Amino acid sequence: MRVYNKSKDHLYGMFMTIPDHRLTRTNKPVLEFAERPVGSPEAIYAWFYPEDETGHEFVYPKSEAMRLAKANNRPVASMPDETNIASENDLKQAHVNAVMPSGQEVETNTVFGTPAR
Repeated sequence: MRVYNKSKDHLYGMFMTIPDHRLTRTNKPVLEFAERPVGSPEAIYAWFYPEDETGHEFVYPKSEAMRLAKANNRPVASMPDETNIASENDLKQAHVNAVMPSGQEVETNTVFGTPAR
């Protein structure tokens, strides 16, 4: 996912995501946030466009995914901390796992239903 400014002439960043699914559609965008310590930046779990049942679940570096999984008692998609995300090709080649609240790392299809790639 690429995030641009309104005029689409400035790229804020590229983010790795995997598909996420909802049972109901809404007519507004939906952002799901994770619990974070006071004073920490907000962490987005998922983003759904209006009228879509399929959205984007964000993939976090493993160390951050472990903190989020434990704090929120739910699995979090993760990639190795040292993953270089300088280009879209780098994101496509990164290996994605899921971190469980226990800290155990498992394959994404055991948690999210489909492989991350």
